[in-house]
Amino acid sequence: MNRQLKLVWILLWLIHIINCQSLPPRGGLVAQVQKWASEIENDMLTLTEDVLMGQKIQQMFDSSPYEIQIKDGDQIANEVQDTLADYFVKREQDVSKAAVNAYDDFYLKNMGSLLPKQLQNLSFDVYFDSDIPSRYPEPLTYDTRYFQKVNATRGCVKISDQVDRNSKDIIETVAWTSEINKQYIANLKKDNYLKWQYFGSKFGLSYTFPGRPWTTNFVGFTKDYDPRLRPWYIAATSGPKDVVIVIDCGLSMQGNRFKIAKSVAKTVLATLTRNDYVNIVCTRFSHWDETGKWHFYETTVLGCYKDQLIPASLTNRKSLSNAIDNLKAGGTSEMKKGFQKAFKLLRGSHRTGCQSIMIVITDGEKTDGPKVRCSPGYYTRSGFVPGPICRYDWEKVVEEIKAQNKITNPKARIFSYLTASKEESFAGEIACSNQGVMVRLDNTEHLISNMQHYYNYLASSSFHNQITWTAPYLDASGLGLTVTLASLVTSGRNENNETLGVAGIDVTLAEIEDLLQRYEWGTVYSFLINTDGEAIFHPRLKPSSELVDDPIFVSIDQLEMSHGRPKNFTEVRSEMQEGKSGRAHFSNCIRGIPKGDYEDGVDILQVPCTYYYRGITGSTYSFAFNLADSDKQDRYLDNINKSITLPTNFFTALYDYDTIYAKERLPDTYEQLDVQRNNAQYNVPITFVHSTFTLAPRSYCEPSKYFLEGNSTLITLAAHLFANSREVDNKTCLNGANYKRGVRAAIQLTSLLERDWKLKLGSVLRQAVKWVYIGLRNGVFRSYPGHIVRKGYDPVKRPWYLRSLTNPTKIAISTAYLDSAGLGKVITISKAVQEGIFEISNDTLCNTEQIGNLPAGCPCTVNTDCSSKICYNTSTNSDPRIVQRCGRENVEAVIAMDILYSDYYYRILNKLKSGEKACEVEYQCPTNPSKICITRCYLIDNVANIVTAKEFLTDSQYDEAQYNRVTLSLKQPEVMSKLVHKFRVFQRRENIDYQGTCKISDTSTSRVVFKQNVNKSWRGFSDDIPNQGPFPPFQNDYGCIQDVIGYEAHPENLGQNRMLYDYFSGPCSEGFFYFIQLPRTNLFLLVVENYLQHDTYFNINCHIARRVTAAGSFELKNGTCQNSLSFYTKKPICPTIRKVLIPCSFNAGHTISSINIYYTLVIATIVSIIHMI
Repeated sequence: MNRQLKLVWILLWLIHIINCQSLPPRGGLVAQVQKWASEIENDMLTLTEDVLMGQKIQQMFDSSPYEIQIKDGDQIANEVQDTLADYFVKREQDVSKAAVNAYDDFYLKNMGSLLPKQLQNLSFDVYFDSDIPSRYPEPLTYDTRYFQKVNATRGCVKISDQVDRNSKDIIETVAWTSEINKQYIANLKKDNYLKWQYFGSKFGLSYTFPGRPWTTNFVGFTKDYDPRLRPWYIAATSGPKDVVIVIDCGLSMQGNRFKIAKSVAKTVLATLTRNDYVNIVCTRFSHWDETGKWHFYETTVLGCYKDQLIPASLTNRKSLSNAIDNLKAGGTSEMKKGFQKAFKLLRGSHRTGCQSIMIVITDGEKTDGPKVRCSPGYYTRSGFVPGPICRYDWEKVVEEIKAQNKITNPKARIFSYLTASKEESFAGEIACSNQGVMVRLDNTEHLISNMQHYYNYLASSSFHNQITWTAPYLDASGLGLTVTLASLVTSGRNENNETLGVAGIDVTLAEIEDLLQRYEWGTVYSFLINTDGEAIFHPRLKPSSELVDDPIFVSIDQLEMSHGRPKNFTEVRSEMQEGKSGRAHFSNCIRGIPKGDYEDGVDILQVPCTYYYRGITGSTYSFAFNLADSDKQDRYLDNINKSITLPTNFFTALYDYDTIYAKERLPDTYEQLDVQRNNAQYNVPITFVHSTFTLAPRSYCEPSKYFLEGNSTLITLAAHLFANSREVDNKTCLNGANYKRGVRAAIQLTSLLERDWKLKLGSVLRQAVKWVYIGLRNGVFRSYPGHIVRKGYDPVKRPWYLRSLTNPTKIAISTAYLDSAGLGKVITISKAVQEGIFEISNDTLCNTEQIGNLPAGCPCTVNTDCSSKICYNTSTNSDPRIVQRCGRENVEAVIAMDILYSDYYYRILNKLKSGEKACEVEYQCPTNPSKICITRCYLIDNVANIVTAKEFLTDSQYDEAQYNRVTLSLKQPEVMSKLVHKFRVFQRRENIDYQGTCKISDTSTSRVVFKQNVNKSWRGFSDDIPNQGPFPPFQNDYGCIQDVIGYEAHPENLGQNRMLYDYFSGPCSEGFFYFIQLPRTNLFLLVVENYLQHDTYFNINCHIARRVTAAGSFELKNGTCQNSLSFYTKKPICPTIRKVLIPCSFNAGHTISSINIYYTLVIATIVSIIHMI
């Protein structure tokens, strides 16, 4: 026993020795890392103050006078409501009367006259054609309203390739639509901002004003266009409808047949509008195969909601389209249960109830082949005997359809499409017996033409005189997000109100957005929703310039609520959906401020606020303003004292000063600038003599005028004269001003920085720092050296501005990115400037009893003393002493500089060279002297992106993916895993981007080369090539839904020392890491001691480890299901449904008697005649 006990003790001792030898090495750089972190932080503070002069600029704003204006939210909302109502009503009045008057006038003037039998014989003053160069409406000149060459005095026709150009109907329509031109010209004169005006004829012809050549495909042929197939035309002619698509998913449909079926279903989906309801049924059932194996299948509804129709919004149509793509043929052709589900959907509570349409796609085959058996089979002495091949009794299905349709109201019209099959009996019977038509399709070519019966029916099925609004879509010609006002056009020449077609006018959402933003101030923002509760415009949605596909709109609740708060916001949304007006105050309003790039997420704030909301008369939209309680007063910079000497202010468009027009009005001005057109370092025209300023659209009272002005010299001269005037600026936008109050004061105040930038930074700029600039919340942007900034640039929306906006007390440093001016890889360092204090109105507020809630201007010691939580050294107009004072909570401006990445990296590295085991120094590994270890050092930002890494130096500047927004997990996955899962310093966040951008292929290099070539070909103020239009978009992107995964820092989990350290070992590497915060910046320092990297090339586990905690945007193939329910509360107004008789025939074969079809047609004809009488 004693011997055994001794052996046990010896064994335990050996285990202890082994464990001791395998203990992870402990780090010895704690003090050194703390020193490094302190030196780096102090260096960043010194650099920021030396170059950006943050304290001096803050004092400049604190000593500047501010004008205070009391705002009345109700009054402003009423003014906007009246303006928008007038805007929409005018367009509704214009949309249809032009076509009606033109048609009636033409026949009064030309009664009895003969038209030529050939279209080409029509006179040139009548017939202009978008497809034929010799018939273009010359001259064509570039127009900024349409971003292309047009003739603003003539419209022209576009005739579909699917119709006979020399038919009598087409020739007559071309002739009479030429009369529309007069009214369209009058409309444009009355409203200079009017966009496309057009008319779509029921014969497949469209008349568009202004006239233009039609768009072409990649080989130069004009693209086909049939207005009858466009959603705006179908919405105006057919009205709301309920559509169920039934797809035979049986095994016999595999291959080409199923390809056709998918194409038909997606084509039908594409022409539905948000006023329609839809769902898709994939019908099939389980079976055995010839070996007795069981295969499970069931009839399924493809929509996100299986027991109801869903609105045909873009969201839901994309979801259904994705579901169609994922379908695979298989199972039996069990149609009975499929039709039962389909009719149940049509009778459900979620529908329009106006008219019911069923699209059936099948091959009509009586079997699905030898692989589909209806019993398991059995064994005999001779072997296995498979079950019988499934055969279908279509007569029973026809009877089921008849019974189901009998109890459906309104009864369903059935359009059937036979896919590459000769078995017409079943498909023909169900169509012809239910007022539809059967079409046989052998391939997907000319699909629209072959489906013309269906679209002709839609175009003639109903009659109503309502104005129809389309869902917003991305205009192909570059106008951005656009909606179409469409109206059915009928003639009054006879009692039947003959349908002529549909007239439409385009309205860009940018115009509405500009008008709303005109009334914003401080932190006030506005948003626009439709009757479904979807956000059409909101500051947290992507601008149309960043969209590559028609947008999917999200519920306004997702943008204005967080975790169900504020709870009563749903009442506001409901009233807005109903077009009501009102206001509501909440103590816990949610405000989401972007942290930088979209992938960085948003900073959620809770503030007391009031919603002022109004419905817009004559539209399907409502708008609201969100006013924080602090916005009841609008504070903006007042006029600069005339005794202060100011330098000359120069607008950003340097070339415009060199035009004859400018030189006549501003002689010798261009020579003062000393513009360098071909500087060796900069890829843009530049001046070191002066800084330049530009104005964002938000700085203008009417941004549309600014954008639509094609002559940039006029913009430059107006801005130059305005900026350099010393007159008192007291006009408001409502009093005829061109620029908002406070804009001139901001321009002139920031001009005082020019002298310091030139004297103090001249030598630094030519070495490491390349740009210094400031952006103000009112849209003023000034930079040195002076250079051209693109038209429409808004500093408030840029990542560098937002990064400091959400970190107002810290220095914010970006990740490396490619400079647009061709400087290579750069990093931006920025700092917020608070709204100026100016003076303290009541000194009694600054007493010790108010500690923790001291107002702006009061002396303070730490940030927490102040109500704004911001305390800094400054002086005020009433007290020139520089002491620590509480600042205001609102950010007035952000100052920033761009520094070359290589210079910034080596500046940081020099701080990490001191002491034992300096960064990037190799040495023998302590635990394994035969191997070489190294100390690796990184700066990490507060969203877990790497700011500095040695390998970024050698990465190609054109391959931004290698150095821009690189997550720590891609370089140090084991460390990232520890920070996320063990210490929770970084916590994962996830959201769905319904307006995402995906790439067809990874061609980041090609994209950069493309952009560089664009910059070299034209480096002007406008994005448009002079007299040609905008640059073509890079064609590697497409719109998609993305799951956006990111991380946000929680430094409170670092502990009191703001530092943690730990050993790590994994498939990629091992070592000991230190992680410490740089509290006055948005950065953390990561030091990895004894770093030993494993071979990772064929290391699958390492690749997996890198992806586990990776950040980024990932495409969701069926992500729309997460956003498919909107708040559809309003039932549509159903139009009068016409009894349309459609000729229907098929080869009945031997299964179903064709006599039944004959009687069906006779009865349908009689009913139609009786109705007409």
